[in-house]
Amino acid sequence: MAKIALTGGLDDFLRRHGITHPVIVPILRNQILILLALFFIATAFATESLTGIWFCSGFAVMTYILYSWAKFFSLSRLDDFGSTFFRAVILRFTLRLFVLAAGIYALLIVAKANPMLFLAGVVVGTLAPLLTWALKRGTK
Repeated sequence: MAKIALTGGLDDFLRRHGITHPVIVPILRNQILILLALFFIATAFATESLTGIWFCSGFAVMTYILYSWAKFFSLSRLDDFGSTFFRAVILRFTLRLFVLAAGIYALLIVAKANPMLFLAGVVVGTLAPLLTWALKRGTK
């Protein structure tokens, strides 16, 4: 009988996109899987209220930030911390900030999302990678 791996495809996807660090891959994989599970649960109950969707949007923001940081620093040469590298970090941070600001503005002002639910999603999206890292470190 063939061995079934639920996370192999997502791990391969991350490795194909240049994220190969042995600690970052499971953290990012778990973040994406948690986001998908939360989004599935939120859409199941979306007929009554959009509470779960607003929570998932905050979690999705943190997933996007984690993925973009992991991809940038995995593809960068970290042995040269010159002014060019610093400029690239600042430029990417500024562009990401503008994209997120536009998205958050549209979410909070245009879609009239609940800001506390969005903030709760951001907090949980920040703590989920830390919990994954603590569990991964504790199993060694």
